[in-house]
Amino acid sequence: MKIYLGQPPLDIGKGNAQVCGNRQFQYFRKGNTRIYPVILAYAATKLSMMGHKVVFNNWVDDDYDFVFWEVKTPIMEMVWKMVNFYKNVYPNSKVILMGDHITWCAKESGLKCKADGYIVGGHYDQGIMNVIEEWNRIHSVHVINQAFTSDMSKL
Repeated sequence: MKIYLGQPPLDIGKGNAQVCGNRQFQYFRKGNTRIYPVILAYAATKLSMMGHKVVFNNWVDDDYDFVFWEVKTPIMEMVWKMVNFYKNVYPNSKVILMGDHITWCAKESGLKCKADGYIVGGHYDQGIMNVIEEWNRIHSVHVINQAFTSDMSKL
């Protein structure tokens, strides 16, 4: 499965919006310190070890099976527009939002954008794993060393 993890690409002239792994939202300009998104990196590592192709950055430029974005309240209006744009271009991709704002009010995002799901609470790494494992269970998909099949006898 092809999975994207990260944050929406938000450089709106003020700098790069840092939302991952940071309790206090802020913009960083080029050359400033960036806060490494440890929880998403941990999830990316676990998914890669399970055989999934994982892209971990801040730019979505392709069709993925799943897109997981961590978001914060100050950027939600931009996020909703980006989700809607991405879903119009790649309607089969599943977009999952998570973060402080989603935990506080997931229903609002459900009304304002085409996201397919939400992870509420902290523990995004485990939430991401739960989403992927449940998807695989429902669709009888087995992942073994980057081979995907719904029939184990074909491996």
